Amino acid sequence: MKLRTKKNRLAGVSVTVARAALLRVIAATHSRVVPYSEIPALLRRELRRELPSQTATRTAERVLAIVEPYQLIPQRKASATPSRPKAVPRKRDVPAQSKAAPVTRALDSTLQISEHEPPADSSTLYRMLRETDMARDFGSGIGVLTAVFRALHAGQQPHVTGVFLDALENKFALVVSAEGLRESRKSFGRAQAALEDVQNLPTTKGIVLTDRGNRLTAWRMDHATAECASIEINALSSYLTKGVLPSMKYEVAGWRDGSAGPGLRDLAGFAMNLRTRESRLRPLSVDGSGGTSREWTGKQLRRMGHKNSHRVREHLRLVPTTGERTVVSEHSRYGVPGWTETTVKIRLL
Repeated sequence: MKLRTKKNRLAGVSVTVARAALLRVIAATHSRVVPYSEIPALLRRELRRELPSQTATRTAERVLAIVEPYQLIPQRKASATPSRPKAVPRKRDVPAQSKAAPVTRALDSTLQISEHEPPADSSTLYRMLRETDMARDFGSGIGVLTAVFRALHAGQQPHVTGVFLDALENKFALVVSAEGLRESRKSFGRAQAALEDVQNLPTTKGIVLTDRGNRLTAWRMDHATAECASIEINALSSYLTKGVLPSMKYEVAGWRDGSAGPGLRDLAGFAMNLRTRESRLRPLSVDGSGGTSREWTGKQLRRMGHKNSHRVREHLRLVPTTGERTVVSEHSRYGVPGWTETTVKIRLL
């Protein structure tokens, strides 16, 4: 009915074709739990049976602007609806004598942002995220991302958007190369991530920037819980350019229960990989004067378990008398390397 009443928004594509594709998506997702974020890809695949590739992509976007993904799967579990998840109990809240009390299971949900007003300067924010080199001007990148997630915060998911806002306020990012991601996943290799697996990260709050990755991840932890929120880069781009409301992944592990979510498992792998000397993971932060810093601090290294470390850093220095450049070695007491590249660029979009 919605497609028929708004068929002019389909730009010439038959309502019958769009309806048949939607029915096939519903049939494919009826017997298994599917995150809402997978619906656009499934719909594009079904539309490609009768339409050219580019037309199918545009039609899928227009159809999902008329019919929201969550309306296609009314039998979703309660944990994946936009309602606020139950809080994970803190250790101090559990009475000592209640050893047989039921355990609150860790959450792993796909949450849909509800209708709200996108930021008025969406095009400017999108351009800045495409053009800002985070490795050189991380402060500006944090400012833009904060503005975006403050707008998303109005979408009635404060527990998941709050993870991003807290992480951005801490002004720290863990930069992960493609090789570092593979190594971390291989080194961890367990089905669930426990709270203590994540607590060895260098900070209690931060974001993960993956080189040429497809997701933006944030974490937040204390002595009782570890939370992880993530959003697809394509969903973030569509939100800023087309106003398409995104979905986000939310995971939490408590002190009594681990998490099987991929985000927390990746964080646990990063925490383990950072304890090795040859880690391919690098820091990015904003110092007290507002400049971008690409070195580990002593406090971060202590959290990662490094003691009395030592390394030698080499760089080029201009000799004033001759004008030549020579290699100079400097000694540092910190063992985990920071950034050695001078031309690296990190752009989110």
